[in-house]
Amino acid sequence: MTSLTGKVAIVTGASRGIGLAIAKALVREGVRLGLLFRSRPAVPGDFVSCDFADLEQIPAAVGQLVERLGTVDFLINNAGTFLEKPTPGLPLADWERVQRVNLTAPFLITREVLPRMITRQQGRIIKRITTLSRTTYGLSATAHGSGIPTLKSMTSLIAPNTVPAMARKRMSHLYGRGAAAVNSGAVTAAAAT
Repeated sequence: MTSLTGKVAIVTGASRGIGLAIAKALVREGVRLGLLFRSRPAVPGDFVSCDFADLEQIPAAVGQLVERLGTVDFLINNAGTFLEKPTPGLPLADWERVQRVNLTAPFLITREVLPRMITRQQGRIIKRITTLSRTTYGLSATAHGSGIPTLKSMTSLIAPNTVPAMARKRMSHLYGRGAAAVNSGAVTAAAAT
């Protein structure tokens, strides 16, 4: 396995649960962290506060974090929100907030980081997605679940176009695909830490 010591990763949603577990694992491997979230996580790293529901904040926050870090080897889009409200009574404002946090924010963060990775001809983007049980949540998870196929599609379209063709083979050897959507399945925050 290639050593991660000295690599740089931006992790979103690292204040608890799977994101915190990912951040802690990366620190143990010697990765320097850039953390982007509303509140400072309990892991060492460069932190910039950003509310992903406020899309106007995202480009400046990512730019500030990248400037501090100098480079980005990995982007782990982990942040997300879950809203359990039945579709028939779901207010449009709630629907839109979930889509901003779960779908548009990862797009904007990726859009800010990807050009740097392409220029360097290296990097990896990982978007953590979840699986929802239709029988458990059904109509109560419409806002959350509807964005999952779009995230998978966005990630699969980015993956083969992350680097120029000449560098694609080298990058695949070092990091695998340039972008991947990883399904964590159903996990409680307590189980992840």
